[in-house]
Amino acid sequence: MTSTFEFTGKGGRKATIEVTYVCKVEDRVLDADGFRVCAGREVSTYGSRMTVYIDGKKLDESTDPNFWRLIDTPNGKRIWGSKLGFADAEMAAKYEAWINGIFEAGKPEELKAAETAEAEAKAEQEIEYAKRIVAEAEKQKDIPSVTEARRRMKAYNDAMNEGGYGYVPHIISREEYEEAKKTLEKA
Repeated sequence: MTSTFEFTGKGGRKATIEVTYVCKVEDRVLDADGFRVCAGREVSTYGSRMTVYIDGKKLDESTDPNFWRLIDTPNGKRIWGSKLGFADAEMAAKYEAWINGIFEAGKPEELKAAETAEAEAKAEQEIEYAKRIVAEAEKQKDIPSVTEARRRMKAYNDAMNEGGYGYVPHIISREEYEEAKKTLEKA
């Protein structure tokens, strides 16, 4: 996918950013002294290129899409792998939306499906963790505040482990319990 982003800076100079983004999922093949071993699949962005021009003159070039994101600097935002920066926050936001759109549009379906499955698995793990926290908290004789729970765990550690290292049972605090209940309500 090829796209261009143009804007005029505060100094009146015209900046043009040309991006060619290639993203594919390929087999990772390792060569072990002549034996080719498939080590799974990986994302490849080989062939991607960002070229930055100021008033038609080439300023910078980057072939790694990981460095096309914005970073904060004392003078505003800057493209991580380039010398080009944005003094105007609005223009930086437009660039960020543009580059994220390119990344999303160029993503293969296989990768989108894997990311969706990973997000669903993470959400499921959070729900299971929240269920476990609620169940353990309700088994306790009471649900103390964070400071009281820490005090009780420290007292246990001091008594049983003589202040050193060893097993200390986790006491679910009221705040932890409430957070777990909110997670379960969202699900």
